Amino acid sequence: MAVVLGVDLGTTTITALALDTDSGNILACATRPNRAEVTSLADQISGRSEWDAPAIAETACGCLREVAEQIAGRRDLAGLGITGQQHGVVVVNEALRPLTPFINWQDRRGQETDGATGKTWMSEAAERLGADAPQRTGCRLATGYMAVTLFWLKENGALPVAGRACFLMDYFTALLTGQSPVTDTTCAASSGVLNVPAGDWDADPIAALGLPRTLFPPVRPSGEPLGGLTADAAARTGLPAGLPVCVGIGDNQASFLGSVGERGDTVLVNVGTGGQVTVYTETFAHDPLLETRPFPRGGYLLVYAGLVGGRTY
Repeated sequence: MAVVLGVDLGTTTITALALDTDSGNILACATRPNRAEVTSLADQISGRSEWDAPAIAETACGCLREVAEQIAGRRDLAGLGITGQQHGVVVVNEALRPLTPFINWQDRRGQETDGATGKTWMSEAAERLGADAPQRTGCRLATGYMAVTLFWLKENGALPVAGRACFLMDYFTALLTGQSPVTDTTCAASSGVLNVPAGDWDADPIAALGLPRTLFPPVRPSGEPLGGLTADAAARTGLPAGLPVCVGIGDNQASFLGSVGERGDTVLVNVGTGGQVTVYTETFAHDPLLETRPFPRGGYLLVYAGLVGGRTY
């Protein structure tokens, strides 16, 4: 019997659990509210959404500590998987110190108007990519997407000169392992500038936005082991040093993996802080009303994603 640990870096709550892979039973679980938002009142009124990434990581480590205490003495721990909210971005330096806040998927700065052009930053970014870009990226750009946020930061003189753009899961796995940040296709596709059929960053839209290619982390296979838990991370989580930590995956794909038994004939409706309706397809195809998202280890998800979900309900 092997026990797999998991963490979900959610918008409203952060959860860790331990799963018995033989029986499918949850052996331990811990959930804490995500209270790391640092958006000023004035910025909240204008629709911005900024968060303290180290505080999110500390809350996640606290959840893992609680789980570790509940399964104390177990020696059959196989590894740790990470999932969480997609689309947002934090830029870090080589020491993994954040150079920007974590600007998440709820952020509306892309809808602000560029005084020089009279267009919104989001529409200007979409024009630069061209009408055919969704045929490769699987989605239309939207405010809150990594590419739009990075474009806004660059155009407003707020993009750090040297840094690495991370999804929240990339940042956390790098902290736990001491490795340089990497991402996977499920997260990278939520940026709006991944060539989804090719499974790697699309150089043309990145260049069109005037962003350096070096800003984006390497794309690795979903769930691939990234490295072992460092001694410092082991002390913070109560888990054994060297425990394998896997490359993170997006929460939409993770929810499909965890909820759907027969992927070929099941529709998943998820109501979280946001909401999604999702079906699986083996081949890549783009519909302008949907997003086509990579599925771990092959295939794609056709997704209708709404910004409103459980919080609105």
